[in-house]
Amino acid sequence: MNKVFVLGSINCDLVIGADRMPQAGETLSGNGFFVNPGGKGANQAVACSKLGADTYLIGAIGDDLFGQICFNSLVQYGCGVDFVKKVAGVSTGVASIWVIEGDNRILLDGGANFHLEEKDVLSVLESQACAGDILVSQLEINPDLVEKAFHFAKQLGMRTLLNPAPAPVGGVSAALLKDTDIIAPNKTETEILCGFAIKNKNDLKQAAKQLIGQGVSEVLITLGEEGAYYQSDNKEKFGTIFPIKVVDTTAAGDSTIGALAYKLSVGETVWESMEFCAAASAITVNRKGAQRSIPTLEEVNDFLQIKNM
Repeated sequence: MNKVFVLGSINCDLVIGADRMPQAGETLSGNGFFVNPGGKGANQAVACSKLGADTYLIGAIGDDLFGQICFNSLVQYGCGVDFVKKVAGVSTGVASIWVIEGDNRILLDGGANFHLEEKDVLSVLESQACAGDILVSQLEINPDLVEKAFHFAKQLGMRTLLNPAPAPVGGVSAALLKDTDIIAPNKTETEILCGFAIKNKNDLKQAAKQLIGQGVSEVLITLGEEGAYYQSDNKEKFGTIFPIKVVDTTAAGDSTIGALAYKLSVGETVWESMEFCAAASAITVNRKGAQRSIPTLEEVNDFLQIKNM
């Protein structure tokens, strides 16, 4: 098994539900408030770890209560935390999440996530990573840092997996795409990156082809309840759909990325991993919360066994 290094954000989610969004100046009664360790980087690392991958998170927290909550959760789920930096006098990243009819509206303050430095990342990869190991990242931290990390990772012979979320309006840099083996955006992120609306299968194919033309080797576009679409130079595939009651979409995409990284670490291809990733995401959206909603390997295997009977 190859190691998985997740470079990314660590946030504390403050979650509250409501029937609708309040209007300007309006106070609206909510329900079900809870505090939840999150952040795309941390969630994806937890997903890898809960599935059984040898996982290490490279990130940063503040020296506050929220940071301690997030750190403890990572330890609880078996993530390697030796490379989580604690920044004095800075708040941990915080996400205010409004759950409206099962969908999320999120306001994010990155806090300590933007105090992670190049030396923090490259020194870890240089001393700990081997050829064949996986580097996963998103864009809730400094994109320039992700770009430098991916370039260094490719020099080490690592495989790189980019979840371009949130997708920057100006797109992802050409240099980062060139050093990305696998890119895994959702439909909205794909539209932002490619500059056109995706309305049908032909649009999906064209978007994936465009990303491959910019240097990416493989594209996996997640489509929520519509499944997923995969394309490489010589293959394409529409992924499995598992209809399921949606309780909370928090960490749905992160569970997919984590599941994919796990499968890559045990030698499977993106193509072969799509059903497994879909199952992990389906289980996640059927539960409330972020990291606690992400399934274990046994739960995913049991789910697939039942669905495929």
